Amino acid sequence: MEERRRNPGDDVVSALIQGDLSGRPLTNEEVLLNCDGLVTGANETTRHASAAGLIALIENPGEWHRLKTGQVSIESAVDEVLRYTSPALHVMRVATQDVEVGGQQVSAGEAVVLWNSSANRDESVFPAPDRFDLGRTPNRHLTFGMGPHFCLGAPLARVELKVLLQVLAERVSHMEITGPVKRMRSNFMWGIDHLPVALSREGR
Repeated sequence: MEERRRNPGDDVVSALIQGDLSGRPLTNEEVLLNCDGLVTGANETTRHASAAGLIALIENPGEWHRLKTGQVSIESAVDEVLRYTSPALHVMRVATQDVEVGGQQVSAGEAVVLWNSSANRDESVFPAPDRFDLGRTPNRHLTFGMGPHFCLGAPLARVELKVLLQVLAERVSHMEITGPVKRMRSNFMWGIDHLPVALSREGR
């Protein structure tokens, strides 16, 4: 940060240091927290969505074929992987005022848990929500949250997933799980700890 204050460049740290919050510059702690949010957010989402997305592609060979043959765009495939895997299961927020949500009264000061994984399988929003459909459109998933709490790492996570799917489609013809899949023990992140996979260039 000290180096970027002396010699600002075209990078995230420089942008944060030169930015302001309600007319005042960001503190060092705020700059660090924003950098942490960017790196951690993109890393956690990408890591778990990549692994779970790979499983979904293996379990849905028709969708894998559509991706490889260009029948669906990489962009729509990225969004469906994000919706279908929903790595961040939930977020908690505190109501700032009395409000009614879905017929349920919530009082100011009460904590409310929002389940992203449930919202992303809402049958009133997504036709056949349990189907893995790489061409799904529209796809207004809430994997990255919404509004002022939209994930800071979302753009980076999207780029990383896009590159992964492009490389798989271009270079891999066959994928298979070769051993037990170990899932995380967590009620916050729906993720994979261990996923043994064999990738092959040769068709089968």
